[in-house]
Amino acid sequence: MKSKYLASAQEAVDEYWRNNYRPPVIRDIQEMCGINSTSHVSELFKALPGVRVVDGHPIPDWIIQAIEKAYDQKTAHVVR
Repeated sequence: MKSKYLASAQEAVDEYWRNNYRPPVIRDIQEMCGINSTSHVSELFKALPGVRVVDGHPIPDWIIQAIEKAYDQKTAHVVR
């Protein structure tokens, strides 16, 4: 089951972030990928390469890298 939807879920997570500027919830990806079970989507989140799950939400590594790049950890300010 996982491998069947892995690529489409990865694309759906990235697309959702790019269009909405926030993480998708399980039901968003469920609908976008045509998956019947929310538990399958939850398991998919954990299996996605390049994605961390934070509080149940998938955060792609490219989002984390952009935040780290824009945030100065020494001064705790956003770098412009």
